[in-house]
Amino acid sequence: GTFSFIDNDTGNLAINTASGEVQINKDTSEYMARFICDGAVELYFDANKKFETTSSGSRIFGQLYTDSAHVNGELDLVGNLDLNSDSHRIKLGAGDDLQIYHDGSNNYIFTNNGDLNLQTTGDDIQITAADDVFLNVQGTENAVKCFGNGQVELYYNNGKKFETNSSGCTVTGTLTTTSGINAGNNISLNDGHRLKLGNSD
Repeated sequence: GTFSFIDNDTGNLAINTASGEVQINKDTSEYMARFICDGAVELYFDANKKFETTSSGSRIFGQLYTDSAHVNGELDLVGNLDLNSDSHRIKLGAGDDLQIYHDGSNNYIFTNNGDLNLQTTGDDIQITAADDVFLNVQGTENAVKCFGNGQVELYYNNGKKFETNSSGCTVTGTLTTTSGINAGNNISLNDGHRLKLGNSD
């Protein structure tokens, strides 16, 4: 008296067509679903196609919301890949060896296996920051520290050996060159220090 039903209580319910397609329409004018013989399956939302199968797989029109996705082949995107929750990660490798994520405050490229290589077949690799750039080795040891509007520091075994400053640079330790030293101005020595020349001084 109100609704219409197709009710099958046993076996399969088959809708067969030898050619053409099977359609589910709204008021005979708007597609809801199309099942095309020897072709695609199409699903619609308010007459707009949102999903279709193809000869190579399937295609989604618009955004895909999912709790998780397992991809055995390639994932080709023509738009953005949005992970809109903090600490959700892009994980690569059989053991999640490479991960890219944001924890709500900072951003990370993390790997727990092998080397992390940055390669280009183009020209330059440029690192740009609004403030400082630090390079650490052995986990926490300083190697290079570049301060915004300030000095650049170079380290050996976590000990600072070279630093630029507003008037030039400072070397901590001995400066050894394999060629000459060209001084555009004076060479100054403190009291008691000597300029030594020759193999035996």
